[in-house]
Amino acid sequence: MIHNRGAAMILPAGVTKGTGLLAALDELGLSPHNTIAAGDAENDLALLHAAVVGAAVVNAVPSFAAQADLRLGSRDGADAAELLAGPLLAGQQRLCPSRRWLQIGTYDDGEPTLVPGSQGSVLPAIYRDTVDLTLATRQPAPQTPPQPFRATIAADGQQPRPFTVAARISPHVRHQHKYTAKPLPPERRFYFHTLCKAGTAATLEEFSRHLRHCDPYILTYHLSRGDFSRWVTGTLADYTLGRQAAANERDLAQHHAAALERAWHQITHAIDGRYPGSAGDQDSAREEGPGQWRPCR
Repeated sequence: MIHNRGAAMILPAGVTKGTGLLAALDELGLSPHNTIAAGDAENDLALLHAAVVGAAVVNAVPSFAAQADLRLGSRDGADAAELLAGPLLAGQQRLCPSRRWLQIGTYDDGEPTLVPGSQGSVLPAIYRDTVDLTLATRQPAPQTPPQPFRATIAADGQQPRPFTVAARISPHVRHQHKYTAKPLPPERRFYFHTLCKAGTAATLEEFSRHLRHCDPYILTYHLSRGDFSRWVTGTLADYTLGRQAAANERDLAQHHAAALERAWHQITHAIDGRYPGSAGDQDSAREEGPGQWRPCR
């Protein structure tokens, strides 16, 4: 459930304007780093966070406006027109939102060392003439206990400023194996539908193992609902695998009706062939097909 000004909206788990934007960009082959979003209410926050720049219209609620990177000043759609025709989209203005700055360490006076996460470039010092920021690192001499890495940073031709490189905030895991090895939190796991014992997948490895031993009824249940593609796309953010799963789900839906009718004809014909006098008035029903089945009496 999410607020939209004075209303409350009930949405499927994992479905937001942000996930919709990311899915659309993936289909178009575009990057969210080239996206600007505008909104006015709480249900637009996910959209704002998904885009590299988020703008608040003039009548936006305070909770949304406080997190926006831009605040537009005109009303009745004129603000959107000004944004689209303005210098930002024309490439004449650079904007790096504060939420896109990354802390990579701490200066000697305790001030955080920040670098732009967008609309800027950072490269080693040998390229200092072509970028906005230059970095130079040095390996500390072997000591016990190990000492933090030190580095220098320079911006816009200023003198290099030394800082202590921040420690990693998460263990290093190769991206392609991240969801295989690292369990997801309970609210993001996949829960297989079952009448007896709950089958839960906290990792992609567990998901694959459950899938390989899944009861056909449970498999059909999730495929018919689009659960697999929704989880892979919304939780794992693997849009390639998600599209493949969605194609399988659509294929099942398209062929289910044809397979059902084929099985119906085969069974009724087998009965007619073995017991010729048992058909009675079923000939007309057979011509109608399974879509016009009448309740059994």
